[in-house]
Amino acid sequence: MVAMDMPPVLQGAMVLGLATIFIPALAVLAPWFVPPLTGPVCALLRLLDRRARHIAAAGLRAAPARTAAIAVPVLLAVGTVVCLLGSGATIGAAVQQQTEQALRADAVVTAEPGGRLPARPAGLPGGIAVAPIATEVTAPPGFYDDEPRPTRAWGADGAALWSVLDLGEQQGRLDELVPGTFAAGSTEATSHHWRLGQSGTFELADGQEAQLRLIAVYRRDLAFPSFVLPADLTLAHTPAPYSDRVLLRGDPSGWELRSGQRLATRAGYLAHLRPRNVQDDTASRLIVSVVAGYALLAVANTCAIAQRDRRSQRAHLRALGLGRGQLLRCVVYEVLASALVGTVLAVITAGICLVPLARAVGQGPLPALDVPWTVGVLLGVLVATVVPATLAARPLRGIQRQFAAGSV
Repeated sequence: MVAMDMPPVLQGAMVLGLATIFIPALAVLAPWFVPPLTGPVCALLRLLDRRARHIAAAGLRAAPARTAAIAVPVLLAVGTVVCLLGSGATIGAAVQQQTEQALRADAVVTAEPGGRLPARPAGLPGGIAVAPIATEVTAPPGFYDDEPRPTRAWGADGAALWSVLDLGEQQGRLDELVPGTFAAGSTEATSHHWRLGQSGTFELADGQEAQLRLIAVYRRDLAFPSFVLPADLTLAHTPAPYSDRVLLRGDPSGWELRSGQRLATRAGYLAHLRPRNVQDDTASRLIVSVVAGYALLAVANTCAIAQRDRRSQRAHLRALGLGRGQLLRCVVYEVLASALVGTVLAVITAGICLVPLARAVGQGPLPALDVPWTVGVLLGVLVATVVPATLAARPLRGIQRQFAAGSV
C-alpha cells in the first residue's frame, strides 16, 4: 500500500533496489527452476544441428546441476550489467527527452568549468535572455522524508521562464509565480501530498525560513530543479548568487560572449548534453566490472572442470562412432545452451527491474540499455564458456590415450 502511494520515480527506484534481492534469490533457487527451462533450449538445439542435437540435448537433460552451475554465474554477470547500467542509461535517456521537450530557447549560455555566470547578466538585443538563479531550498518534512536535505532549486521570473522553457505544468501556471509563492515538481508535490494553494515553511539557502504558497506543479522535474522560487526572494536569501544558465530567445549572435562563457545553439546544446555525472558512471561501471569479472571467472572455471571430468563419456561417444567435429559441437552446444538459460533469466530480471523504472520516468515500456557494456559482457560470456570448455574437452588427446591403453 505504501509503494502504490509513492511518486513514480520513487516507485521505479524501489523496484530497481529489489534487483539486489531478486538476482541472488534466483541464483539460490536455480536448481529448481533451471530444469524446466532446458526443454525449450533442447528444442532449439534440435533445429540447429541434425546429427549432434540429440546428444547435446540429452547431456543437458541428464545433468541439470551442471546446467545450473553455468547458468547462475551468467545470470549474475549479465543481470548486474544490464540492471545497474541500464538504470543509469534509462534515467539519462529520460533527462535527455525531457530537456528536448522543454527547451524553447534558441540558444543556451553556460559557464566554463570552474566559472560562474553573473546573477543579473546583460540582456539580448532584440530578444529575451532569462537567467534562472541557482540556489538550494529545504522543503518541509514529508511522509517519505522526515529529515529533508537541501534540494536544488531555481529563482526566476515565472512569465519569463515560461517563454523559454516548458516545464510541463500539470496544475496551475508557472507565469503566476509572484512573491510569496513557489512551483514544485510532481515528485516533490506527490511525496508531500501538496495541493494548489497549500502553504509550507521552507528553509532558504541562507538558513532563513519563508512561508510560501504552491501555485504550480510541473512534471519535467527529472531534468530540471525540483522547485522554482521568485527571483527577488532567491537573490535576497542566496549567498553569492549566480545564474545556472542563460536561456536566449532570438538571434544569439547579438549576445556579448565574455571570458569563461560558452554559447551553444539549441541543437548544439542538446547534442552535447550529459545527463549523468561522470563520477556516477565511473563508480557504477567499477562495481559492475568487479561483479561481472568474478562471475565470468566462475563460469570459465565451471566449464573447464565439468568437461575435464567427462573424459570417459567422450571416449564412449567416440567409440560409438561420433566424429571429432560432432563431439566438439556437442561440447560447445551444451555450454552455450547453459549460458543461454542464464541470459534468459537475466533478461527476465532486467525486465522486472527496468520496465517499471522506464514507465516511471516517462520512457514508455522499453528501458534504455548501456549497449557497449551489454554487448561486452555477452561477448565475455561467450569466451568464458566456449574457450575453457573446448580446451578442457580436448576431443582427440584424452580419447586417444584411452584407446591406446585399451589396446595394450
